[in-house]
Amino acid sequence: PVGIAVVDADGCNGSHVYKAPSPTSGPSWSSDGTRLVFETQAHLEIINVDGSNPTNLTGVWGSGYKPDWSPQGGKIAYVRKGGDVWGLYVINDDGSNAVKLTSVEGSIGRSSWSPDGSKIAYQSGGDIYVLNSDGTNIVMLTDNSGKINARDANPFWSPDGPYIAFDRSRDTDPGGWDIYVMKPDGSNQVQITSGSSAVNPDWGQ
Repeated sequence: PVGIAVVDADGCNGSHVYKAPSPTSGPSWSSDGTRLVFETQAHLEIINVDGSNPTNLTGVWGSGYKPDWSPQGGKIAYVRKGGDVWGLYVINDDGSNAVKLTSVEGSIGRSSWSPDGSKIAYQSGGDIYVLNSDGTNIVMLTDNSGKINARDANPFWSPDGPYIAFDRSRDTDPGGWDIYVMKPDGSNQVQITSGSSAVNPDWGQ
């Protein structure tokens, strides 16, 4: 069945805590580990970790994708689509005060908060950007202009702050992906995997 499952870090004690009528994706933990936010039927849903108290956070179809809960709790970054325009938003975790940080004609992908909650890294088009959590000071961290197949995606900030992991498609090998890390200013980009088609990096605690 489709939905959300939770398992211990060693792979034991798995349980299917939320059954959905359509596929779900992108679960993100609350900072205290008691709740999950995820995408289902093109909106955001919050549940307790045991599956209880499901709450529609963003409302209608198309109102929420790719959530990421802030490290301090209280706010969730997510993507919303309106026509051909995609926007990066932040909303309180009670569903109030949705604020658009930036928008583009084209896709916006996964986002990731800095550990102190002051910045958000995100994917737009084929590159990684970072902005302040109030939407100011947008900075491009990677630049694939002029490269036919190269694309960067899925940034994920390290828990201690000095690195952002992301995946990169190889310009010379369409469909091939590797994991990279870089500093939050875009410098020191280092390839971590090689030829493995690795995507969606995540950091251990």
